[in-house]
Amino acid sequence: MRIPSAPPESVWAPCGTCWGQRRLYVALVRGGRLTPRTCPACMGLGERLCAGRGAGRA
Repeated sequence: MRIPSAPPESVWAPCGTCWGQRRLYVALVRGGRLTPRTCPACMGLGERLCAGRGAGRA
C-alpha cells in the first residue's frame, strides 16, 4: 500500500505568521503576561507546504 504524498513540485517554506517560531505570544484580555499559543497557520510546525515553481521545468 502506498501512502499519497505531496506533488514533487511542493516545497516547505518558513511560516509567515510565526516566522518559524511555532508559537505566537498573546496578551491576556486584562493585560499582564504574554502566553504562548500554537500558531494557527502552521499548526505548530514552523513551516508550511507550498506549491513550488517547477524547478525541473524549462
